[in-house]
Parts: sequence; structure tokens; C-alpha cells
Amino acid sequence: MLVVALLMLNQAYRTGSWRNNRSIIHDITSYYSYLPAALIYNDFQFEYRYELPENEPFDHLWVNTRGDTVFQKMSIGLSYFYLPTFIPAHWYTKNYTDFNANGFSKPYQMALNINTLLFGFLGLLMCWLIAKRFFADWISALIILLMYAGTNLLYYTSVAPGLSHPYSFFLIALMLLLSLYYFDKPSRILLFLLAFTLGLIVLVRPTNLILCLYPVLYGIGKHKDVLMNTLAKPINYLLVMLAFFLPWIPQFIYWDYAVGQWFFYSYDQESFFFNRPHIIDGLFSYRKGWLLYTPIMVFALIGLFLNNQFKSLTRPLLIILPIFMFVVFSWWCWWYGGSFGSRVMIDAYPLLIVGLGSFILWLSKQRFYLKIPAVATLLFCVVLNLNQIWQYSLGMLHWDSMSKKAYWSIFLKDRPPSNFQELLQQPDYEQAKLGGEEL
Repeated sequence: MLVVALLMLNQAYRTGSWRNNRSIIHDITSYYSYLPAALIYNDFQFEYRYELPENEPFDHLWVNTRGDTVFQKMSIGLSYFYLPTFIPAHWYTKNYTDFNANGFSKPYQMALNINTLLFGFLGLLMCWLIAKRFFADWISALIILLMYAGTNLLYYTSVAPGLSHPYSFFLIALMLLLSLYYFDKPSRILLFLLAFTLGLIVLVRPTNLILCLYPVLYGIGKHKDVLMNTLAKPINYLLVMLAFFLPWIPQFIYWDYAVGQWFFYSYDQESFFFNRPHIIDGLFSYRKGWLLYTPIMVFALIGLFLNNQFKSLTRPLLIILPIFMFVVFSWWCWWYGGSFGSRVMIDAYPLLIVGLGSFILWLSKQRFYLKIPAVATLLFCVVLNLNQIWQYSLGMLHWDSMSKKAYWSIFLKDRPPSNFQELLQQPDYEQAKLGGEEL
């Protein structure tokens, strides 16, 4: 964990998105907008976006409108997580610097970087605690190193902070750890904490409701007595409902204030198209294929089938993961805009800990003629991930328009060919919103 912490800090310092005020941008501005609105401007119409000085760092704040009504489409959940570093950043900026205390100047940008590093590290720490319950120390350590250095989690914690996925990664890991503790030794405190965590998971990213099925399916598979005993007590229903909806109360209040409804679909014209999911594209496409850009997760998926001793942990995933992929890749923008790899799959990584560890355990028992090529492939996956993150950071690997020809033209190279722009295939966002083909 110390090595991982040093790697995270080193990567964040080297890239330093706060230096050019690139931490609070794009979707993050919308997630973040509640904090300046509540704690600086007292303005939930978000009119402050027109009042910031032109020389101040401020990306576009996208809001939706309905007639004269202005509302924020992003949920309030991530603001809870940004808050612990926002408050000291605001206090410090206001009292000890010449920067404007407007919520967007450089100290706030740096605070968001630190915040994402903190929760990303806590998520990996939770994963390590989970792994140690089932695997030897060396396997647990290797799982954490591979999950950080070998996946796009590195990019979204250390290079491009602020998006929901490192926070969902932390919450899903916490959910899994609390579930294991609860089924080992049930208590109402653990049940409350688990339900509260589930509420936060859904508030931060509603599609992760599917991943929240894991505690129930895990209980059905191995801990029927504990689950039935929990369901047999009516007070537990009340406790779960209270804990789950507690973090939602500010969201309900905001929706009632903004649009006069306690519950509201804030994404307006954006929707899912379940009649035409892009599962194959989401997994393998050159634009954003999860397993193309994060191939190390192929081994985690294989590991789900390798060891019967972990079947109580892995069987729920055989139900949850296909449903999750079907839903997230049915979103109109299945490639999720400008991003590196399939960022939406990061949320499920904690559930794949056992799969990755199971594969490593299986590999450790094989003969050397299997170990050597397998280990070489794992190392290549890490190198490829680091290389592609570097390429993406330089703009070589395009954020939404990669094609087969474009991908292979820069594969493991340090510069693109002269005709690189001609090889790209830009998606048609407006057509995709209507449910049509984006190319």
C-alpha cells in the first residue's frame, strides 16, 4: 500500500492537472457546482457562472432548463465527497492567498486533486483488506498493484481527477467489505452502514444500483440463515430504508426547490436504448472497448471460473456483471464522451478482486512453461496501460474518435503518423441521442 501511495502521488505530481487549472472541468464542473452554489454564492440557479471574472479558470457549467426553470442534471452525491477538501481550500484561499475565493481558482483545483487521490487510495486499501481475507499476502499485494498500474483507475485517480468513478470504486469496495463483515457477525450498526453506503452508491451513480445487488445474492448463495434472520425482523426494514434514503434528503430538497418535484429525472432528453445495447462495442471496440484498453481484466474474468473455493463470492457476479454491462452499454453515449478506455467499468473493479486473485493463485500452481508466458502477458498489460495513458495525455490516443486504423497506427509508438487525423472516426452525438447509429 505504501508503494501504491507513492506511485499515486508521483503520477499526480508529474501530471499536475491543477497547474493549468484542468481539474474542475467538463462533467466535474457540474458535479462540483453544488458546493460553490451552497457555500459561497447562495445561488442554486447557478447564475454565478456568468459572474466569474474572465481571467479566472472556469469551464462551461452545463445545466438543463425547462421553460424558465434551471436545474442541474448531475446528482448531488459527489459534492459530499468533495466537501472535506473544499472547506479547507476555501478557508485557506480566503485568508492566506491572493487567489479569488470563488470556488474555481488554483487552490480549489489542487484540493480536488488531493481529494480524488485520497478516496482512490482508500478504495485500494479496502480492496487490499478484502483480498487479505482470501489470499496470501503476496497475492493481495499483487492484486492491488495490478489493479492500480494495470487499469484505467490510475488515469482517473492520478491524472484526471474528479469524475465519479474513483469514488464509486471506493464505495463499491466499502460495500463489499461491510457485506463480508456483516455476514460474518451481523449487527444493526453494520446493517445501517451497509444500507447508507448503498444509498450513496446509487446517489453518486444511479446505474450502480445493479452492483448493489451483490450483498443480497451473496447472502442467498452462502449465508441464507443470516439473510433470512435479517429479513424476518420488521425493524430491519425500517433501518435499511432510513439509512438508504438519508443521503438522498438534500437531493430531494434540491429537486423540490428547482422543479417542484421530490423525485425527478434530471437528464431530460438523454436516455437508454435497451433495444440496441452496444455490449460488444463496449467490451472490444477500438473507440472505447474495456478489454481492449484494459486487457488485464480479461484475467480477472477468467479467474471467476477457476477455483470452486470462491464460488460463493463469484457466482453473484455471473448474474450481476452481464446485467450491469447490458445497462451501461445501452446508454445513448455508450462510449461516455471524452475519456480514456471504458471508465464506467471502473465501478465494478472491487467485485473482480477475487477473480484476479483466483487467477494469480491458479497460475502460481502451474508449471514454469505456463507461468513464464502468463507472467510476461500480465507485465505487458501493465506496460500497455501505462503507455496508452501517456499517449492519451499527449492527445495521441483520441478521446472519442479512435478507429482500428488509428489505434494500430500509434500502437506502442511515441508519435502519431502524419495522416493520423484522417484515420479517426468522429461519432455523431446528436444522432446517438436519438437512438441512431453514431457513425
